[in-house]
Amino acid sequence: MTMSFFKKIFKKDPQKELDRAVSLLARGDAERALKIALRVAAADGPMAARAGDLAARARDDLVQEMMRNATRSESAGAFGDAADWLEAACEHESGEDELDDLRLRIEDLRKRAEAEPEVEEVPIPPEVEDVEEIDEEQYFQAVVGTLRPDIAERYENAGEAFRKAFLKREQNRLTDAAQDLEDLRAANPDDPLIKLEAARCALMRDKPEEARELAEAVWGHFGDESLDLAHMLSVPAVWAEAMLRLEQPEEVSRRLAPIAANDRGNAHLTMLYASSLELSKRLEEAVEVLAPARKAFPGNPWFPFHLARTLDELGDWEEAISCLEASIAPSCAGGSCNRPRKHTPSIRYLIALYLGHQMETERVGELLSHLEEALNGQFQGEDLRMIAAYHRQMGDETAATEAEAAAERLPV
Repeated sequence: MTMSFFKKIFKKDPQKELDRAVSLLARGDAERALKIALRVAAADGPMAARAGDLAARARDDLVQEMMRNATRSESAGAFGDAADWLEAACEHESGEDELDDLRLRIEDLRKRAEAEPEVEEVPIPPEVEDVEEIDEEQYFQAVVGTLRPDIAERYENAGEAFRKAFLKREQNRLTDAAQDLEDLRAANPDDPLIKLEAARCALMRDKPEEARELAEAVWGHFGDESLDLAHMLSVPAVWAEAMLRLEQPEEVSRRLAPIAANDRGNAHLTMLYASSLELSKRLEEAVEVLAPARKAFPGNPWFPFHLARTLDELGDWEEAISCLEASIAPSCAGGSCNRPRKHTPSIRYLIALYLGHQMETERVGELLSHLEEALNGQFQGEDLRMIAAYHRQMGDETAATEAEAAAERLPV
């Protein structure tokens, strides 16, 4: 079968969308930033990894904001409102211990709400709209807090000029950040931390050759290990992302092979290694990496997604379907408010496989319902075209034509 069903149709520039999300996060609007980051991550484009990292930060900020609101409500005697805030926080909190603590607190607040009269909720202050009002020190500490302690200490002691450049890069003021970092490099040509930040900035500015050169210069200093607690930042990862943009996947495969094994616990690096094998069309080798990685990193939906895509390209589409069905099963099961979030690229790919092979049409209908829920009803053009194909296979030409017309009306 052709891959036409699987073409992603970006209606918005993902880089600009992430720039907007970073700006919103800096202003304190974590909820909107999270929605944008999740949308970009779900599209499985070149910005997906960065979007996933940003979504994690936005989710943490949102949970903290909701917990602060709950504390304020509790202090004001509005126990029911406080419990509501904490229940909202549960929707975004993934840690089991943290969830247990939240549920105990909610139970206590509900009992207090029944026993004592409620007072009017204290209004929450309006969202901060002026980026200049952001507490930059607090923002810096929050971001640096995601780094390994020894690396965080180096960032904290790097000086005021470095801190300003770092914040500009984090807030996607990339032109200013690049100039500041260039000035810092001129004054401190051998400083590896400045070179690392310059490499990250170059990658974000889509200057992969510059990012590659800088990453190679500091690789020996920082080594192969992750520099952050989420295992998203490492010099090999910055280098590999630059090399993949330079269309040199074979070199990425060669250099990452010794350091990207599953037992090293770095899912991001393993994914970059698998992607390099995919792009090199070394599909059987990619399967050998992705299949065990799916088990080694069970909470990461990208491994089964890429495994299914690789299996499909090898012609084993039935196994690809089985892989995706197993992957989405927990998030699409009923009866649990704490099930994993739906991975929209996997659901889309599974729908496309069923439609492309004209099988399990009723199952397609169920999957479209799950997709609608995950997207809050905001279908993209590709979704509406799959809906059209579904209705056509069900024999409803009128509904198929309406779905196609709706796809055409979406802005380009």
